[in-house]
Amino acid sequence: MDERGDAKHGDDQINLGKIIGKNHKYALTVNNETAEDASVRHKNEMAKDGLCAILFRSFRSGYHFYGLYLYLRYRNDR
Repeated sequence: MDERGDAKHGDDQINLGKIIGKNHKYALTVNNETAEDASVRHKNEMAKDGLCAILFRSFRSGYHFYGLYLYLRYRNDR
């Protein structure tokens, strides 16, 4: 079947080797946000990551203090 027949049947694959040649290197990027949107998204992600880190450290510190409390309360004084 020829190339026109493939296009009629919904073949969505593109063969860049046929179109461009084999000695060329290209990168395909898709960007659907503006630089301002990306900056805001990045700041929000950083704030979320910071909050998660603070909550994790708080939980870990509380866990250690609770263990220390149990140790001091129920230790066996000899």
